Amino acid sequence: MITQILFQFTSAAASIGRVNTSSYRVSRQFNAIAMGAVAADFTEKFLRTGRPDDLVGLTLFWVLTVRTLLILGFSRIEGNTFRRRIACAAAFFVCTVTSIAGQVYLGHGIGPMTLVPLAGIGLGCLGEASNDMATRRRCVLGMGCVMAAFGLATEAWGLVFKNLVSDVGATAYSMNKYRDWPLSAIRSLAEAQIDRFERRGGQRKACRRHLARGPCACEREAFCPLLIGIDGY
Repeated sequence: MITQILFQFTSAAASIGRVNTSSYRVSRQFNAIAMGAVAADFTEKFLRTGRPDDLVGLTLFWVLTVRTLLILGFSRIEGNTFRRRIACAAAFFVCTVTSIAGQVYLGHGIGPMTLVPLAGIGLGCLGEASNDMATRRRCVLGMGCVMAAFGLATEAWGLVFKNLVSDVGATAYSMNKYRDWPLSAIRSLAEAQIDRFERRGGQRKACRRHLARGPCACEREAFCPLLIGIDGY
């Protein structure tokens, strides 16, 4: 139990460090530490419980940790679009093969706890393979949500914290900053609703002033906010 808490704390601390640095390389290093801690956490849980979903977690995150270390060691991988896409495809292929092989080894079929994290890894790889930053942010956001759900299902709290902070939270902030869809549409809708309520509030005050003096023109036309129930909106 103490070892598990230590791994989860390490993952959480590295996730905070990842979003607090402005250096891309340092961010990658923190990410490698966070994923290594998550992989170690899944390994400890699998050795203790033998659960198939823990085996999926440990295989996926050890593969992703090694991939991140290779990227840090060979910067030319990210310097070229073709090499980066090959690395993403290779990582997804290895994750898929090892996850399915682990389930077969344990005598289990391919269930949701195998497909859900693979879907998350697939979204992450699609995002990293893209040169369009808006597409990349949307894919990372989707990956963070899916992997956080997998972490909740497997009680991997370090993974949940990592994805909610350094993937979902940081990506949502960037999407809002650069006005990416769908956050831009949600923001525009919210601003339109706020403006609508402000205008209705101003009209209601005007009608109350008119009613204090006598019949209101908009009341005679049945458009007075007091008559259509503005307070119930």
